[in-house]
Amino acid sequence: MKIFKIFSLILLSLILPFMLVGCGSKPSKEYYAGVEDSDIVKLTLFTYDGKGESHFGLMNLGHTFLSFENVSDEDVVVGKMSVAPGETIALGTWSVLSHFGIWYNLEGNYIDFNNKYDGRVSVTIGINSDDLSKVNKFIEENDRWNPINNCSYFALNLYNTVASDTENIPCPVIYTPTYIAEHIRAFVEFDENKTIESNGKFGYFDGENYIEYSFTGETNEGN
Repeated sequence: MKIFKIFSLILLSLILPFMLVGCGSKPSKEYYAGVEDSDIVKLTLFTYDGKGESHFGLMNLGHTFLSFENVSDEDVVVGKMSVAPGETIALGTWSVLSHFGIWYNLEGNYIDFNNKYDGRVSVTIGINSDDLSKVNKFIEENDRWNPINNCSYFALNLYNTVASDTENIPCPVIYTPTYIAEHIRAFVEFDENKTIESNGKFGYFDGENYIEYSFTGETNEGN
């Protein structure tokens, strides 16, 4: 089965607000992020503003997503996926024909396969077991994508669900990767082009079933 086209359904209605409305207020303070010894997962908020891949006649609006690294000694569950100690998964929403919503491990593989998102910035915070419960509740209630609830809306609001006061990024009127990038760069410490684990497979959950894809064209449906 041929792999679907990732960007085939980016809608015109998503582009128009960027042309008519500003990206939001500039950061007015410095941010501080940290990881505690009691934290079991490192949550990283990534964003890419698209500038490096925009050309005359072709606008790249960028992408915002998250990764979760299990730093505990036991398996943890992020969304509906089990994550082993030392393992990292990526999570983001997409407007793809197969599923308008949350995809697991697409971004890491997309970067490896297509050498994309060069210049992405990110910030990492630690979350404990109570925070992870909040994360999973948010994921369960927000498995969707539309021009308003886009990738930046999903990623930033999930991040803010567990961010401390010094880590919390204000929610804008219009959610854009550019807005989030400006605020990540206001952190005292942030990363550029942080690597993301990938294993050649990515997919989404259709109910309890995991539908798996790869960029080589293989597809597998399982539980």
